[in-house]
Amino acid sequence: MSEIVIKKAGADQFSPCVRALIVGDTGSGKTSYATTFPNPTFITTGKNLTTLARNGSNYIQIANENDLFNVKVALDKGEFTTDTLVIDMVEDLQDILFKQRFAAEKRDPWNVKNEDWNWLGAKMNGIFESLSELPVHILYLSRTKDVGGYDGEQLVVKPSVIGSFANQIYNYVDYALFLERRGPVEPESEFEEKTFLRTCPSVKYPWVNDKTDSLPNFSEFYFSEFLKSREIAIQKSDEKVLEVDLLEPVTDAPNKDTEVPGMSKQDKIAKMLKQQ
Repeated sequence: MSEIVIKKAGADQFSPCVRALIVGDTGSGKTSYATTFPNPTFITTGKNLTTLARNGSNYIQIANENDLFNVKVALDKGEFTTDTLVIDMVEDLQDILFKQRFAAEKRDPWNVKNEDWNWLGAKMNGIFESLSELPVHILYLSRTKDVGGYDGEQLVVKPSVIGSFANQIYNYVDYALFLERRGPVEPESEFEEKTFLRTCPSVKYPWVNDKTDSLPNFSEFYFSEFLKSREIAIQKSDEKVLEVDLLEPVTDAPNKDTEVPGMSKQDKIAKMLKQQ
């Protein structure tokens, strides 16, 4: 019989790099927001080059799946370096995959069959699993689409990702966030337009999620906040692990450093964290 090993999840299970899905309306500033991440390289199909030019950003234009594969190989071999890889946009990547398939099979692109959707889902999962292996921050950008909102039905705003992968993409990110710009009500107002990220779900944005449970609910923040949130999440995780340890029966002699008479459980945890 094989031995079963039970482990406690903690700091080691947090990704050392940011994995985030940033969703926003057209013109909301998704691409500009991504430029605030360290040394970004944009993977684009060529639909958003004006914004990249305005920011002087590095980019790689792809036309098919093989182009994207070559990007990963080049990164693995150290042929070029980047700290952040930005997929701009996810649905544009899906579009070129579909076009490549239909062109190869000489088929009408409007005649999409069930097997085509299954193929696309498998392709996207394979691509995202491969990208997840890279030791860099990864941002996935997506436009929005409206679902419902008619005859009294609740309007839901979702990412424009299509097929079954629309629900599976969240498996590859720790943050699924909605970005919006808020400007002055009056055109001549002195207040500047600002970018905000929604980090908690609502009826209109049920897919929004912060798996670290540490980002501010709705505020203006950039890359540094992601790093701070990860540190907070790791600390919370370590505290929970220590709390479980303290609740376990003690069979050996009490530890003088933690078993001080009258010391509360919270004080014990704080003292153990300080000693690490």
